[in-house]
Amino acid sequence: MRLLKGCIWFLVFAAVLHTAVGLAIYGDALHGLLVGGVGPAEAPRFDRLAALWFMFSGLLMFAIAGLSLWVIRKTGALPIFLGIAFLAFALVGGLVLPVSGFWLFIPPGLGIVAHALKGARPGPRAELG
Repeated sequence: MRLLKGCIWFLVFAAVLHTAVGLAIYGDALHGLLVGGVGPAEAPRFDRLAALWFMFSGLLMFAIAGLSLWVIRKTGALPIFLGIAFLAFALVGGLVLPVSGFWLFIPPGLGIVAHALKGARPGPRAELG
């Protein structure tokens, strides 16, 4: 279980890194977004839209990591499909944008799949209530 938790803490690290990079790269665009929105529908400010989605994806990584840690605490495992989804996300995203953070989903994806294939079964506290 230590490896599994380590994989998810790596995802937390990636989320922190993603958010910090987003603040550094999109600082001006985020300020403009907060002050003036994304712009009119017929001529949106694409820098502001990119900043918005960049920050939302970092927030989503935090949410997935938090939920995953909660599930591990309750059941002792994560479903293999989550690891496969992380690997698919990394592969497709990394091929589309090779110089990106998509590759950071590979370590947690591999860890989740390895843990599931090792035959790890949820513990006695498998009920999520």
